[in-house]
Amino acid sequence: MTGILSRLVQFALLVLLLAALTNLGLFNLELLARGVGNIGTFSASLFPPNLAVLERVSWAIVETLQIAYVGTALGAVLAGHGAPQQGLGFDFFEDFRAGFILEHPVSQMIQFTSMITARVFERFPRLKVAFLEAGCGWAPYLIERIDQRLDGLASNQVRHSPIYFHAELAEQGVLSYAVNAIGPDRFVYATDFPHEPVHEIEEVLAGFLAREDLTQDTKEKVLRDNIKALYALA
Repeated sequence: MTGILSRLVQFALLVLLLAALTNLGLFNLELLARGVGNIGTFSASLFPPNLAVLERVSWAIVETLQIAYVGTALGAVLAGHGAPQQGLGFDFFEDFRAGFILEHPVSQMIQFTSMITARVFERFPRLKVAFLEAGCGWAPYLIERIDQRLDGLASNQVRHSPIYFHAELAEQGVLSYAVNAIGPDRFVYATDFPHEPVHEIEEVLAGFLAREDLTQDTKEKVLRDNIKALYALA
């Protein structure tokens, strides 16, 4: 019961904080209130009552309010990084490298699809999310696939939300295609330092700057402007 009481106290404090931020114009409590009906529907389905799940339910509510505060009021950055091979269907590979090739992009495709279909970016419009270390070739394919089945849901959220994809500068055709398909404002460069040696970083940067399939404006956005926007740098 101590754990449950602690969660309820956190819940009450977060509600008061969000109400105050709403009065200051820093938070849209109305958007959050739209989900109250879902909580009621879920609660009604808990019959007969099972007190064993009460703590988990209360904690889920607290986590939702925490995301609302961090994403809407603070405009924080959530960086996605896929890696685990277990549970993704890669266990049958005899060659570890096969799983290594797929683990990052497949994990992030799952993360992206989950957040888009849950309308996370509509509910928390200031939440900044960057999908890193998986390249960007998967992004236009998945956005179009979701759009075809859910009436443009993915492209609408990407267009109007601070969602960023990792532009691995060594990517050739897929990088220019992704930039043209999604727009240059949604891509950032990130090194893998210190895993990636400095001389390799310098070589990749030099090659990227010399590319003729990307405009100078796009290069500046990928290397500087979009990163400043992502981290709210002056």
